[in-house]
Amino acid sequence: MASPLRGRRGRLVVDIITAQRGLVRTLRGSTLEFGSFNDRQFDESQFEQHLADDPVWRCLSAVLDRKLQVASLQRTIVRLSRHQRCAKAALDLAIIF
Repeated sequence: MASPLRGRRGRLVVDIITAQRGLVRTLRGSTLEFGSFNDRQFDESQFEQHLADDPVWRCLSAVLDRKLQVASLQRTIVRLSRHQRCAKAALDLAIIF
């Protein structure tokens, strides 16, 4: 039982390093297009399919998707709060004048 787990962990580590490498390469401008991991030696869609076929990565992906949604909503709420404060200040000034 320990052997399959060790192999699975090894594959997860390789997948993580592969994703990190893709990020670094796209940030350096070493990929075919910014924001994509594709280059002559790497097929992003094939890698994504590999991750989609793995139940562990599907679960992690779902969790990270929810966290990104919350972070996006939080930024939106903060922006709306700032706009609300500005609108209130503008309304207060309008009442004064």
